[in-house]
Amino acid sequence: MPGGTGAASYVRLSQVTFPDGRQIDYGYGTTGGSDDALNRVVTIGEGTGT
Repeated sequence: MPGGTGAASYVRLSQVTFPDGRQIDYGYGTTGGSDDALNRVVTIGEGTGT
């Protein structure tokens, strides 16, 4: 792990915005919970588009 901090570096999809402005949000559950830790998508929903 770079820098020796012990922290993992990753990028995880949280939302997608389409050209027409439609937004889809992805939820990973409670912070620190098993779904969050395993990067398991718990919810997929239409966002606010803002």
